[in-house]
Amino acid sequence: MSEVVDLYVGGQDGYAFYRIPAMVVTPKGTILAFCEARKNNCHDDGDIDLVVKRSSDLGRTWSPMQLVFEEGGDAPITIGNPCPIVDPKTGVVHLVLTRNNERAFYSFSTDDGRTFAPLREITNDVRKGEYPWKRLGTGPGHGMITSDGTLVVPTWLNDRRYKEIDGSKKRVRNDYRTVLLMSKDQGQNWQVSQPAPVENSNESMVTESPDGSWRVDMRVVDRQMRTNIRTHDRGQTWDKPRLMTMLVSPVCQASCLSLPLEQGKSGLVFSSPAGTARERLTVRLSEDDGATWPYARLICKERSAYSDLALLPDGSIGLLYERGKGFYSERLAFVRFSLAWLRSGPG
Repeated sequence: MSEVVDLYVGGQDGYAFYRIPAMVVTPKGTILAFCEARKNNCHDDGDIDLVVKRSSDLGRTWSPMQLVFEEGGDAPITIGNPCPIVDPKTGVVHLVLTRNNERAFYSFSTDDGRTFAPLREITNDVRKGEYPWKRLGTGPGHGMITSDGTLVVPTWLNDRRYKEIDGSKKRVRNDYRTVLLMSKDQGQNWQVSQPAPVENSNESMVTESPDGSWRVDMRVVDRQMRTNIRTHDRGQTWDKPRLMTMLVSPVCQASCLSLPLEQGKSGLVFSSPAGTARERLTVRLSEDDGATWPYARLICKERSAYSDLALLPDGSIGLLYERGKGFYSERLAFVRFSLAWLRSGPG
């Protein structure tokens, strides 16, 4: 494992906190490390901007922080939930995000992530799905481009409802559902899958399996272990969900990365805090499409939470993750490791 680099540090570059990592690698080998830059505090809403740093040497050195999108100056407007996707054939960096968890937007970059096109709203496309929602979140973390070029953004929808009870407004419903936001034409038009039949599921990751099916790994708000579910028809129907009893974790976002193994096989790398608290960030390897996870290595003993994985040009794996001493992480760190290093650890 390489030396850990503290890439974003709270209190530096004009922001109090940095959270919600998302990372991709372009065909030129450039690592793009996105996150939410939270101006005044670590709350999930407020004056929050989207920023990125770039590396062209496997994460050894990084560019200065670049502002990708912000709105309203010091106004409490949240630009977040970044979900980037790189097209390996064209080099286009697609980016889907949300505004105040109420509206969805799409942008793209054709210059290796240096600049991004003006935001184009796609909220109405998300509204075409069958599930009624009040709030939404894309990703967070990287999305997927399939073998046939379809862009796939795992998305959560939230039907939050309130009612006047004894003269005060009280929440009576707060139901999450996971859907897949898809584009077959390079981001021009978007369609929504059927909701996955897993109550209170959100902050998911999607990977394509060798048989062409899509595997969605998700957190469930009231469970301290992961759930995954598979679709063979782009989310029109779903298999029975599977509770991942071997992946005990707190209610927290996690990352899942598909990558090639020896002899034409495919593997999955998974990163998440191990246990019931947001600490002990651990990476695991499955060589049977997520059925078992025989290898595991500890990345961070201290408080650690959200993360994102990316396959680097030299075949190593990059990890961008939150860490710090408080409940909310104070910094985002980057580290890289090899498959050999990961395989050297017990499950």
